[in-house]
Amino acid sequence: MNQEKLLRLKKAFEYLESKAASNQELNCGDLIMIGMAIDLINHEMATLNDVKGHYECLEKCPETLRKVHAAINKYYLALDKREHGGRAQDQAFNEIQQALGIHWQPGEALKESEHEK
Repeated sequence: MNQEKLLRLKKAFEYLESKAASNQELNCGDLIMIGMAIDLINHEMATLNDVKGHYECLEKCPETLRKVHAAINKYYLALDKREHGGRAQDQAFNEIQQALGIHWQPGEALKESEHEK
């Protein structure tokens, strides 16, 4: 895996870790980011062990990453089977939230967006 890909992957997981740490809910863009990161990991799995030491998140949270990966793979399988995409996406999103230990807190996102203005 080249340094540029590794850096992008590291930044993506740092971003997601910061959202999880502050109990922010994931949005569709976050799910896309997770999917892209997992696709990259799958593609580079043969060399991942060589760079594992450079990427601390993979060492700190392999179980969480495995759960997120499983949820996304279940979503892809549902799409391949021509099952209802919206239901499959909702299920994957819920499983990802559970894996990351974050859930929607009504009104919190609105409060945070108002503070950012």
